[in-house]
Amino acid sequence: WFDTYKAFLIEQGWEMCFKEPGLFRKKDSSGQYMHVTVYVDDSIIVGPNQADIRIEMNKILKRFPGKVIPPVIDGEGNHIRDVIGVTMKYNREKKYLDLTIEKAIDKFLKQYNMENCRPVATPCIPGEDVAGGEADPVFPLRALVGCLLYIAVMCRPDISFAVQRVARCVCSPTKNAVRAGKRILAYLKKTKHIGIIYSPEHERAFRETFSPVVQVAGKSLPNTIAFGDADFAGCSDTLKSTSGSIIYHRGSPIAWSAKRQTLRATSTCQAEYIALYDTMRLCQKQGFLSWYFPEGSLPLILCDNQSAIATAISTFTTKATKHFLLRLHEIRDHKDCIIYCPTDINRADPLTKPLSFEKYSKLFHSGE
Repeated sequence: WFDTYKAFLIEQGWEMCFKEPGLFRKKDSSGQYMHVTVYVDDSIIVGPNQADIRIEMNKILKRFPGKVIPPVIDGEGNHIRDVIGVTMKYNREKKYLDLTIEKAIDKFLKQYNMENCRPVATPCIPGEDVAGGEADPVFPLRALVGCLLYIAVMCRPDISFAVQRVARCVCSPTKNAVRAGKRILAYLKKTKHIGIIYSPEHERAFRETFSPVVQVAGKSLPNTIAFGDADFAGCSDTLKSTSGSIIYHRGSPIAWSAKRQTLRATSTCQAEYIALYDTMRLCQKQGFLSWYFPEGSLPLILCDNQSAIATAISTFTTKATKHFLLRLHEIRDHKDCIIYCPTDINRADPLTKPLSFEKYSKLFHSGE
């Protein structure tokens, strides 16, 4: 079905964006781009000219059966839509976009009998042994992890670290892992109104915080920057570290990742250096960044480890660094993009370790 749909769009003058399937673009009558995104049998068409959008939408509906789902408009003039389970509240006049996923959270709370659970302020606890404890083969942990991953990927980067810890235990579920998964649900119950906000106010606050940071390095703050961070030997079973990466565009997150490193770092410097590489790879995977950066270049990457930055800038291979895999030295090709950022404002920090409620609030909930 998708191949037929794709062929039709191309026949109508649409072109695929990047190498990723499901995203197409076409110039409207004014020369600006309209975009169509396709997910299974759902399509969203956006652009600056509503008349041109309506013409293209009618062409698609004439060829393929379907229906148009209009937005609900509230008393404040906000257009509210459901996009693959995410509630999107948009106000063109205020240039405001809010993405939340309350309906899915309520559904999963009910599914796992946690509607009346006690809300908690953080998604995970420091020092918790998730893989330990007695085996619990009865609880559907794999299904719970799937639900949590869906929420984390859509608009809740703050639970990414907690979810990936529990996800490691789906093959051998334990009571501790089940307890950790339920804690994430309890955290979501307390913060289900939290999501991702795109607004001029958020961008202004973001620039006030990070413009001085990049100015120290003699640069100006671009619209898109990335953050990389790592813990050191945080996995109690394998003693491997965790990489956290997040990309911000105009003050709001657009892509993020929290994953255990494939290498076993022998120092904090090496763990942070590997995290820099993982952040760089996350940026390279986002094809839409080619709109803002020339081919082969990357956005600024902020890191809170001076040793890792020094290693990236250095042209020497010492006894302390030659054991790094050769592929990691690709970072040196982009050394001009790496800038030091203090730990207390590193937005990737909550993607690598459990933190206090104040830290989560500052980095994810306040918009500062």
